[in-house]
Amino acid sequence: MRIESAIDLTQQRKNWTYRIDQAIPRWGAWVEHLSNSLKGFDQWRPTVPEYLQRASANLEAELERYLAMAINHIHDLWCIQEWLNLPEQVFTNHENLLMNLLVDAMARCGRILSLENIDFLPRTTEVLTAEDWLNYLSISEFGRKLLQSVTEEQEVNDVVSEFTELPFLPREAVFASAVRALENAQSTYQLHLEQRQLITRLRAVMQQSPFKGMPLAHSQVATSLNECEAKHVVLG
Repeated sequence: MRIESAIDLTQQRKNWTYRIDQAIPRWGAWVEHLSNSLKGFDQWRPTVPEYLQRASANLEAELERYLAMAINHIHDLWCIQEWLNLPEQVFTNHENLLMNLLVDAMARCGRILSLENIDFLPRTTEVLTAEDWLNYLSISEFGRKLLQSVTEEQEVNDVVSEFTELPFLPREAVFASAVRALENAQSTYQLHLEQRQLITRLRAVMQQSPFKGMPLAHSQVATSLNECEAKHVVLG
């Protein structure tokens, strides 16, 4: 049963990776399209009367809003993609935590992955990089303002292990129940420390996003990770 479960989970991760690989380029192409549209307005605005500038304000605001949302979506998908790429051993050791996190994050991002909902996005076969996304932003005034908020990668310190070996334990039968309870408590606490370290590692991935520091008010992965931490890292 354990082997069948592992195969299913591995296949599930492949399916998720495939869906993200299909969606991210289209969101990247959408960022390029919106940025080019905003660049056009940047060039057009100084050449026309103030009346037309005021008339274009709502449209430009909508373009900016959709660009900010597209960046938010790529950030979320990028983070999930990086989590899916964690070493196999990490999934083996913390399968329950990681799968709960990924199931929740993928569900929250379902709308931006659904082919029906992203059908309006440009179709592209071009392989885009994080540098491409940032370059697209740099071509419009609004995008350059967003780029100014990108922060340097922050160092995330690992959780310092507080695990210590138990003292010599009595082996007399009369103490057996209490000894087992202490050994179980030690094992549970060690798992807690490892889970805290994993959550720290997952949060560090988010801070390595190409869009770190930008306004990401609608980020879904941040909520998923916070809820996962509350559920799995329960010891004080």
